Amino acid sequence: MQRSARTLSSVLHRSCALGAQRSSIVGWKCLAPTRQTDGNFKPMLSVQQLRFYTDKPSAPKFEKEGRAAFTIHNVEEFKRLIESDKIYLFDVREPSEVAEGRPPAKRYCNLPIGQVVACMRLSPEEFKEKYGVEKPNKHDSEVVTMCLAGVRSTWALQAFHEFGYVKARHFAGGWAEWNKNYPHYHRKD
Repeated sequence: MQRSARTLSSVLHRSCALGAQRSSIVGWKCLAPTRQTDGNFKPMLSVQQLRFYTDKPSAPKFEKEGRAAFTIHNVEEFKRLIESDKIYLFDVREPSEVAEGRPPAKRYCNLPIGQVVACMRLSPEEFKEKYGVEKPNKHDSEVVTMCLAGVRSTWALQAFHEFGYVKARHFAGGWAEWNKNYPHYHRKD
């Protein structure tokens, strides 16, 4: 059963990434059956089949969802920020998606979502060497994340906040909304 526990643990770590760091979950138990294949236990589970245990004496309390305070809701505001050069735009789409075009921000970095956490651990010198741009200052630069439609940029926003970028926000409309409203106002790299 140890192998099954390790497999489930790796599934949890991959799927809960940043959220698990802030949660009060201290253990879990698989309620799903397992089957043995070639000497390895393979869990057959869905999320509903995991029971989480907490170290808190009472049920978790939900705090007010604060994501709206860190969201740029309309494309006009986003355009104004780009034109005034007040933001450092991190586009978390894949390079193949960025090849279709991107907003014309002067301070721009294509940082695919899979690299966000690792890049935050780089020194400013390593960051510049890898991405060709300066790493933003945690307290002075206004970081904005964007993707195609706002899902990946929300994940990136959470990662930036975890690493101390307190002014970080995300553009909820993403490239889809930008290209719909300003189809001729973009760059292709």
